[in-house]
Amino acid sequence: MIYRLVNSFLDMFKLPADELHLVDSCVRDNSFLLAGENLCRFDLLAPLGRLLVFAGIKKIYGRLSQLVNDQKARKVKLA
Repeated sequence: MIYRLVNSFLDMFKLPADELHLVDSCVRDNSFLLAGENLCRFDLLAPLGRLLVFAGIKKIYGRLSQLVNDQKARKVKLA
């Protein structure tokens, strides 16, 4: 379903298909982020949820930045 959504978005704005590159970042595998996301749904627990989300992002930041750099390098090689 997500691919149909992306394709319709590209068609709507007349963008070439190689302008967008979907990559699985495995962000959802982080237990801090999952717990923080669930806690943020409740008003009283939202501050604790934000702290857990912050800790989760801090934990995977290096991996995410490496993923971005790898994708930038791969895109340059393709062009």
